[in-house]
Amino acid sequence: MNQNMDIERTKLIKLILLFVISTYLLSCIGYYIWFHNIEAAAFIPILAPFVSYLVVKRFLDKKDRINYKKVSAKGIQIGILIPMVYITTAVLLSSTFMPLFFNGNLPEVKIVLMLFAEWIFAGFCEEVGWRGFLLPMLKKIMKREIACIVCGLIWGIWHIPMIVQGMVVTQH
Repeated sequence: MNQNMDIERTKLIKLILLFVISTYLLSCIGYYIWFHNIEAAAFIPILAPFVSYLVVKRFLDKKDRINYKKVSAKGIQIGILIPMVYITTAVLLSSTFMPLFFNGNLPEVKIVLMLFAEWIFAGFCEEVGWRGFLLPMLKKIMKREIACIVCGLIWGIWHIPMIVQGMVVTQH
């Protein structure tokens, strides 16, 4: 019995490492291309957690895979509403308190909608990887509180190049 638990724990640790390493590796490739002035490559790091989950998913037992059927319509609505409020508030505050950024004018609606679409897309790709896969797997091998801290640290470190490049603040 104990040996089976050790085998399962070892398998989970290997899958977690595969996920984290593949996410960071894909992101590094994206950053390298992006930092060499190819703007389209900025989406590679954003896709990395989702793509890494798809890679790791092949090795997961069915019970450990993300069950998309558990997602409620209310959850999706809240998940879309919160970023809309956040983006609208950020744009209004920025245009008011940082007029040089907006040249004294509010951005066009299409720019706000484009930002919204980018953030929803980025959020989906990140959440599938970090909270949909990594956090539940970490909680299987450590206490919930420790798993949240470890996941947060891995996620936060992953964002450092984006923050340094200015991508987290704005791309426009």
